[in-house]
Amino acid sequence: MHKASVSRTQSLAVVGFALFWAATCVNAPGGWYVWVQHVPTAVFAGVIVWLVRAGRVGGGTLALLLAFWSLHCVGARWIYSYVPYDAALRSLFGTDTGDWFGWTRNHYDRLVHTMYGVCHAPIAAAVHRRAGRSRWASAALAVEFVLASSAVYELAEWGAAVVMAPDWADSYLGQQGDEWDAQKDVAVAGLGAVVAAGVWAWLDERRFHAPR
Repeated sequence: MHKASVSRTQSLAVVGFALFWAATCVNAPGGWYVWVQHVPTAVFAGVIVWLVRAGRVGGGTLALLLAFWSLHCVGARWIYSYVPYDAALRSLFGTDTGDWFGWTRNHYDRLVHTMYGVCHAPIAAAVHRRAGRSRWASAALAVEFVLASSAVYELAEWGAAVVMAPDWADSYLGQQGDEWDAQKDVAVAGLGAVVAAGVWAWLDERRFHAPR
């Protein structure tokens, strides 16, 4: 009964994500760029539906994955560089991140790259832990996975930029004129992974020493 309940919860979570994804595409300010941004979303959706149907993904893993891809859907709607979080903050509180930190750049893409590390490092660490590695080795390998996959993604973006028109490439990549954008994206993903993997390892130790 418990297994069936979890399965229903997962199914509802996937359906909820699909509805949220669709909602972010309605009258999207990003225009047709949105559909290019959602090529990886479509691949993810297919994979996660298959994993859920096959019973190969746990509730915690699914929650982390859907949280990350929901953030991506928001970014895709406005093509990342134009997510109006400052406008929302100013309407709510009368101030924004420019006032707080002196930022002039839109940092939504940095948030999503950071959350890539936060959301995927625990999943990767758990996979290595189940393979019999120690918790700290699993955490270290998870950080390596995040750094490596982030670098591969940035290389793929660079490859896309090579074949795109310059103005199209800049809009798609969201570099905002920063020549070190790729390196910074990998760095914040790695930072998120270090924090998340460290928390995961600490919690894993507590589970190991918990009374049985």
